[in-house]
Amino acid sequence: MSETPTNDVSGAVAHRPRWVAAAATGLLYLALWQVAPRIRWESHVPTVLSTLGSVTLALLFGAYLARSAASARAALWLTGAAALCAVPLRLGAAFGAMPQPWRLMAAAPGLPDLCVVALAAGLGVQLSRLLRAPNLILPVAVVLALTDVWTVMLNGPVQRIMQSQTETAQRITTAMMVGLPPKELQTGAAPMAGAGFADFLFVAFFVACITRFAPADALFRATVKWVVGVLALYVLVVMFSGLALPALVPIAVTVIILHRRLFTYTRAEVFAMVYALLLLAAVIGGMWMLSRPGPAAPQTEGEGTGAATGRTTAPAGGS
Repeated sequence: MSETPTNDVSGAVAHRPRWVAAAATGLLYLALWQVAPRIRWESHVPTVLSTLGSVTLALLFGAYLARSAASARAALWLTGAAALCAVPLRLGAAFGAMPQPWRLMAAAPGLPDLCVVALAAGLGVQLSRLLRAPNLILPVAVVLALTDVWTVMLNGPVQRIMQSQTETAQRITTAMMVGLPPKELQTGAAPMAGAGFADFLFVAFFVACITRFAPADALFRATVKWVVGVLALYVLVVMFSGLALPALVPIAVTVIILHRRLFTYTRAEVFAMVYALLLLAAVIGGMWMLSRPGPAAPQTEGEGTGAATGRTTAPAGGS
Protein backbone atom coordinates (compact mmCIF):
# COMPACT_ATOMS: atom_id res chain seq x y z
CA MET A 1 0.00 0.00 0.00
CA SER A 2 2.86 2.38 0.75
CA GLU A 3 4.20 2.04 -2.81
CA THR A 4 1.08 3.32 -4.54
CA PRO A 5 1.50 7.06 -3.77
CA THR A 6 5.14 6.88 -4.89
CA ASN A 7 4.15 5.40 -8.25
CA ASP A 8 1.44 8.01 -8.75
CA VAL A 9 3.83 10.85 -8.01
CA SER A 10 6.49 9.48 -10.35
CA GLY A 11 3.87 9.08 -13.07
CA ALA A 12 2.74 12.67 -12.61
CA VAL A 13 6.33 13.88 -12.79
CA ALA A 14 6.92 11.81 -15.92
CA HIS A 15 3.89 13.26 -17.66
CA ARG A 16 4.43 16.88 -16.59
CA PRO A 17 7.07 17.69 -19.27
CA ARG A 18 4.65 16.53 -21.95
CA TRP A 19 2.06 19.08 -20.89
CA VAL A 20 4.80 21.70 -20.61
CA ALA A 21 5.91 20.94 -24.18
CA ALA A 22 2.32 21.30 -25.44
CA ALA A 23 1.88 24.61 -23.59
CA ALA A 24 5.20 25.97 -24.85
CA THR A 25 4.37 25.03 -28.44
CA GLY A 26 0.95 26.65 -28.13
CA LEU A 27 2.48 29.88 -26.82
CA LEU A 28 4.93 29.94 -29.73
CA TYR A 29 2.00 29.49 -32.13
CA LEU A 30 0.17 32.44 -30.57
CA ALA A 31 3.35 34.55 -30.72
CA LEU A 32 3.75 33.74 -34.42
CA TRP A 33 0.26 35.03 -35.14
CA GLN A 34 1.05 38.24 -33.27
CA VAL A 35 4.24 38.89 -35.22
CA ALA A 36 3.75 37.52 -38.75
CA PRO A 37 0.87 39.78 -39.92
CA ARG A 38 2.93 42.84 -38.91
CA ILE A 39 5.95 41.93 -41.05
CA ARG A 40 6.26 44.18 -44.10
CA TRP A 41 8.65 42.74 -46.67
CA GLU A 42 8.19 42.75 -50.44
CA SER A 43 8.94 39.05 -50.81
CA HIS A 44 7.16 35.72 -50.61
CA VAL A 45 9.86 34.29 -48.35
CA PRO A 46 8.41 35.57 -45.02
CA THR A 47 4.95 34.28 -45.94
CA VAL A 48 6.31 30.84 -46.83
CA LEU A 49 8.35 30.69 -43.62
CA SER A 50 5.42 31.81 -41.45
CA THR A 51 3.18 29.22 -43.12
CA LEU A 52 5.66 26.44 -42.44
CA GLY A 53 6.10 27.66 -38.88
CA SER A 54 2.35 27.83 -38.31
CA VAL A 55 1.68 24.31 -39.62
CA THR A 56 4.68 22.85 -37.77
CA LEU A 57 3.75 24.40 -34.42
CA ALA A 58 0.10 23.39 -34.75
CA LEU A 59 1.08 19.79 -35.54
CA LEU A 60 3.53 19.67 -32.63
CA PHE A 61 0.90 21.12 -30.30
CA GLY A 62 -1.57 18.40 -31.28
CA ALA A 63 1.05 15.65 -31.03
CA TYR A 64 2.18 16.71 -27.55
CA LEU A 65 -1.42 16.94 -26.39
CA ALA A 66 -2.15 13.47 -27.76
CA ARG A 67 0.80 12.02 -25.89
CA SER A 68 -0.08 13.86 -22.69
CA ALA A 69 -3.74 12.77 -22.70
CA ALA A 70 -2.86 9.07 -22.86
CA SER A 71 -5.41 7.93 -20.27
CA ALA A 72 -9.12 7.68 -20.97
CA ARG A 73 -9.95 10.27 -18.30
CA ALA A 74 -7.39 12.78 -19.61
CA ALA A 75 -8.63 12.34 -23.20
CA LEU A 76 -12.23 12.85 -22.08
CA TRP A 77 -11.38 16.04 -20.18
CA LEU A 78 -9.35 17.36 -23.11
CA THR A 79 -12.11 16.65 -25.61
CA GLY A 80 -14.82 18.20 -23.44
CA ALA A 81 -12.87 21.37 -22.65
CA ALA A 82 -11.72 21.81 -26.25
CA ALA A 83 -15.24 21.27 -27.62
CA LEU A 84 -16.60 23.87 -25.19
CA CYS A 85 -14.13 26.37 -26.62
CA ALA A 86 -13.81 25.37 -30.28
CA VAL A 87 -17.38 24.63 -31.34
CA PRO A 88 -18.91 28.02 -30.36
CA LEU A 89 -15.86 29.80 -31.78
CA ARG A 90 -16.10 28.12 -35.18
CA LEU A 91 -19.88 28.31 -35.43
CA GLY A 92 -19.87 31.92 -34.30
CA ALA A 93 -17.19 32.88 -36.82
CA ALA A 94 -19.00 31.04 -39.63
CA PHE A 95 -22.45 32.50 -38.99
CA GLY A 96 -21.60 35.87 -37.45
CA ALA A 97 -23.15 35.37 -34.00
CA MET A 98 -20.68 34.90 -31.17
CA PRO A 99 -21.57 35.57 -27.52
CA GLN A 100 -19.14 36.31 -24.72
CA PRO A 101 -16.69 34.97 -23.57
CA TRP A 102 -16.01 33.36 -26.95
CA ARG A 103 -15.94 36.78 -28.62
CA LEU A 104 -13.05 37.74 -26.35
CA MET A 105 -11.24 34.48 -27.22
CA ALA A 106 -11.76 35.09 -30.94
CA ALA A 107 -10.01 38.44 -30.60
CA ALA A 108 -6.72 36.63 -29.83
CA PRO A 109 -5.20 35.62 -33.22
CA GLY A 110 -4.39 31.93 -33.29
CA LEU A 111 -6.31 30.96 -30.15
CA PRO A 112 -9.37 29.61 -32.02
CA ASP A 113 -7.01 27.44 -34.09
CA LEU A 114 -5.40 25.97 -30.97
CA CYS A 115 -8.84 25.13 -29.60
CA VAL A 116 -9.68 23.24 -32.81
CA VAL A 117 -6.36 21.37 -32.72
CA ALA A 118 -6.97 20.46 -29.08
CA LEU A 119 -10.42 19.11 -29.97
CA ALA A 120 -8.92 17.06 -32.81
CA ALA A 121 -6.24 15.73 -30.46
CA GLY A 122 -8.79 14.67 -27.85
CA LEU A 123 -10.97 12.91 -30.40
CA GLY A 124 -7.93 11.26 -31.98
CA VAL A 125 -6.82 9.83 -28.63
CA GLN A 126 -10.29 8.47 -27.92
CA LEU A 127 -10.49 6.85 -31.35
CA SER A 128 -7.08 5.27 -30.83
CA ARG A 129 -8.40 3.40 -27.81
CA LEU A 130 -10.61 1.36 -30.13
CA LEU A 131 -7.50 -0.41 -31.41
CA ARG A 132 -6.54 -3.35 -29.20
CA ALA A 133 -3.36 -4.46 -30.97
CA PRO A 134 -0.62 -2.79 -33.04
CA ASN A 135 -1.43 -5.02 -36.01
CA LEU A 136 -4.58 -2.96 -36.54
CA ILE A 137 -2.61 0.22 -37.21
CA LEU A 138 -1.55 -0.89 -40.71
CA PRO A 139 -5.01 -1.67 -42.16
CA VAL A 140 -6.51 1.41 -40.52
CA ALA A 141 -3.77 3.61 -42.03
CA VAL A 142 -4.30 2.18 -45.51
CA VAL A 143 -8.08 2.53 -45.32
CA LEU A 144 -7.78 6.13 -44.15
CA ALA A 145 -5.37 6.96 -46.97
CA LEU A 146 -7.64 5.45 -49.65
CA THR A 147 -10.69 7.18 -48.22
CA ASP A 148 -8.87 10.52 -48.12
CA VAL A 149 -7.86 10.15 -51.77
CA TRP A 150 -11.52 9.68 -52.68
CA THR A 151 -12.86 12.54 -50.56
CA VAL A 152 -10.24 15.06 -51.72
CA MET A 153 -9.39 14.08 -55.31
CA LEU A 154 -12.09 11.80 -56.76
CA ASN A 155 -15.13 14.07 -56.54
CA GLY A 156 -15.75 13.17 -52.92
CA PRO A 157 -17.50 15.37 -50.35
CA VAL A 158 -14.41 17.37 -49.37
CA GLN A 159 -13.58 18.19 -52.99
CA ARG A 160 -17.16 19.24 -53.67
CA ILE A 161 -17.25 21.55 -50.68
CA MET A 162 -13.89 23.13 -51.49
CA GLN A 163 -14.83 23.70 -55.13
CA SER A 164 -18.27 25.06 -54.34
CA GLN A 165 -18.72 28.80 -54.70
CA THR A 166 -21.66 29.02 -52.32
CA GLU A 167 -21.27 31.08 -49.16
CA THR A 168 -22.21 28.14 -46.93
CA ALA A 169 -19.52 25.91 -48.45
CA GLN A 170 -16.90 28.60 -48.03
CA ARG A 171 -17.88 29.04 -44.39
CA ILE A 172 -17.60 25.29 -43.80
CA THR A 173 -14.17 25.22 -45.45
CA THR A 174 -12.93 28.11 -43.32
CA ALA A 175 -14.35 26.60 -40.12
CA MET A 176 -12.60 23.26 -40.70
CA MET A 177 -9.18 24.68 -41.57
CA VAL A 178 -6.41 25.58 -39.14
CA GLY A 179 -3.88 28.26 -40.00
CA LEU A 180 -5.77 30.33 -42.56
CA PRO A 181 -5.75 34.03 -41.56
CA PRO A 182 -9.05 35.86 -41.04
CA LYS A 183 -9.72 38.78 -43.35
CA GLU A 184 -8.48 41.36 -40.86
CA LEU A 185 -5.13 39.56 -40.61
CA GLN A 186 -4.52 38.94 -44.32
CA THR A 187 -1.59 41.34 -44.27
CA GLY A 188 2.16 41.16 -44.00
CA ALA A 189 3.59 37.65 -43.73
CA ALA A 190 0.50 36.01 -42.25
CA PRO A 191 0.39 32.24 -42.95
CA MET A 192 -1.60 31.59 -46.11
CA ALA A 193 -2.14 27.82 -45.96
CA GLY A 194 -3.31 25.39 -43.33
CA ALA A 195 -4.33 21.85 -42.56
CA GLY A 196 -7.79 20.42 -42.12
CA PHE A 197 -9.42 19.17 -38.93
CA ALA A 198 -9.12 15.51 -40.00
CA ASP A 199 -5.36 15.88 -40.52
CA PHE A 200 -4.80 16.90 -36.90
CA LEU A 201 -7.27 14.27 -35.68
CA PHE A 202 -5.44 11.40 -37.35
CA VAL A 203 -1.98 12.69 -36.48
CA ALA A 204 -3.14 12.57 -32.86
CA PHE A 205 -4.71 9.15 -33.51
CA PHE A 206 -1.44 7.64 -34.74
CA VAL A 207 0.65 9.35 -32.06
CA ALA A 208 -1.67 7.98 -29.36
CA CYS A 209 -1.50 4.48 -30.89
CA ILE A 210 2.29 4.52 -31.01
CA THR A 211 2.43 5.88 -27.46
CA ARG A 212 0.33 2.95 -26.24
CA PHE A 213 1.93 0.11 -28.16
CA ALA A 214 5.53 1.41 -28.34
CA PRO A 215 5.98 3.95 -25.54
CA ALA A 216 9.70 4.59 -26.08
CA ASP A 217 10.55 8.29 -26.25
CA ALA A 218 12.79 7.72 -29.28
CA LEU A 219 9.89 6.29 -31.30
CA PHE A 220 7.66 9.20 -30.36
CA ARG A 221 10.29 11.73 -31.40
CA ALA A 222 10.92 9.91 -34.68
CA THR A 223 7.19 9.74 -35.45
CA VAL A 224 6.64 13.43 -34.77
CA LYS A 225 9.79 14.51 -36.63
CA TRP A 226 9.00 12.61 -39.80
CA VAL A 227 5.24 13.24 -39.85
CA VAL A 228 5.67 16.97 -39.26
CA GLY A 229 8.51 17.20 -41.77
CA VAL A 230 6.59 15.37 -44.50
CA LEU A 231 3.46 17.45 -43.94
CA ALA A 232 5.49 20.68 -44.01
CA LEU A 233 6.83 19.71 -47.45
CA TYR A 234 3.29 18.79 -48.46
CA VAL A 235 2.12 22.28 -47.51
CA LEU A 236 4.83 23.78 -49.72
CA VAL A 237 3.58 21.71 -52.65
CA VAL A 238 0.01 22.85 -52.00
CA MET A 239 1.06 26.51 -51.75
CA PHE A 240 3.00 26.56 -55.01
CA SER A 241 0.79 24.22 -57.04
CA GLY A 242 -2.63 25.31 -55.81
CA LEU A 243 -3.73 21.67 -55.70
CA ALA A 244 -5.88 20.13 -52.99
CA LEU A 245 -3.99 17.03 -51.92
CA PRO A 246 -4.97 14.27 -49.46
CA ALA A 247 -2.75 14.77 -46.40
CA LEU A 248 -3.63 11.43 -44.83
CA VAL A 249 -1.66 9.63 -47.54
CA PRO A 250 1.80 10.88 -46.45
CA ILE A 251 0.77 10.54 -42.79
CA ALA A 252 -0.22 6.89 -43.29
CA VAL A 253 2.84 6.05 -45.40
CA THR A 254 5.20 7.66 -42.88
CA VAL A 255 3.65 5.85 -39.91
CA ILE A 256 3.70 2.49 -41.72
CA ILE A 257 7.35 2.81 -42.76
CA LEU A 258 8.55 4.02 -39.35
CA HIS A 259 6.76 1.35 -37.35
CA ARG A 260 6.76 -1.59 -39.75
CA ARG A 261 8.45 -3.79 -37.12
CA LEU A 262 5.35 -3.56 -34.92
CA PHE A 263 3.29 -5.44 -37.50
CA THR A 264 3.36 -9.26 -37.55
CA TYR A 265 0.75 -11.08 -39.63
CA THR A 266 0.04 -14.64 -40.60
CA ARG A 267 -0.32 -15.57 -44.26
CA ALA A 268 -4.11 -15.77 -43.89
CA GLU A 269 -4.26 -12.32 -42.33
CA VAL A 270 -2.23 -10.84 -45.18
CA PHE A 271 -4.56 -12.31 -47.81
CA ALA A 272 -7.61 -11.13 -45.85
CA MET A 273 -6.27 -7.57 -45.75
CA VAL A 274 -5.43 -7.62 -49.46
CA TYR A 275 -8.93 -8.80 -50.36
CA ALA A 276 -10.52 -6.20 -48.10
CA LEU A 277 -8.41 -3.39 -49.59
CA LEU A 278 -9.21 -4.49 -53.14
CA LEU A 279 -12.90 -4.46 -52.25
CA LEU A 280 -12.56 -0.98 -50.76
CA ALA A 281 -10.71 0.26 -53.85
CA ALA A 282 -13.47 -1.17 -56.05
CA VAL A 283 -16.16 0.55 -53.97
CA ILE A 284 -14.31 3.88 -54.13
CA GLY A 285 -13.81 3.50 -57.87
CA GLY A 286 -17.50 2.73 -58.34
CA MET A 287 -18.53 5.78 -56.30
CA TRP A 288 -16.18 7.94 -58.36
CA MET A 289 -17.64 6.63 -61.63
CA LEU A 290 -21.19 7.24 -60.42
CA SER A 291 -20.38 10.78 -59.26
CA ARG A 292 -18.86 11.85 -62.57
CA PRO A 293 -21.00 14.31 -64.52
CA GLY A 294 -22.88 12.76 -67.38
CA PRO A 295 -22.72 13.88 -71.01
CA ALA A 296 -24.33 17.21 -71.83
CA ALA A 297 -27.88 17.03 -73.10
CA PRO A 298 -28.16 17.58 -76.88
CA GLN A 299 -29.35 21.03 -77.85
CA THR A 300 -32.60 21.33 -79.74
CA GLU A 301 -33.31 23.88 -82.39
CA GLY A 302 -33.70 27.33 -80.93
CA GLU A 303 -31.45 26.60 -77.99
CA GLY A 304 -27.77 27.35 -77.71
CA THR A 305 -26.04 30.58 -76.90
CA GLY A 306 -27.53 33.28 -74.80
CA ALA A 307 -27.55 35.63 -77.78
CA ALA A 308 -29.79 33.29 -79.74
CA THR A 309 -32.38 32.97 -77.00
CA GLY A 310 -32.24 36.44 -75.57
CA ARG A 311 -30.60 35.18 -72.31
CA THR A 312 -27.14 35.60 -70.87
CA THR A 313 -25.16 32.66 -69.57
CA ALA A 314 -22.38 32.58 -67.01
CA PRO A 315 -19.30 30.41 -67.48
CA ALA A 316 -19.14 27.22 -65.48
CA GLY A 317 -18.02 27.87 -61.97
CA GLY A 318 -18.53 31.62 -62.29
CA SER A 319 -20.11 33.75 -59.64
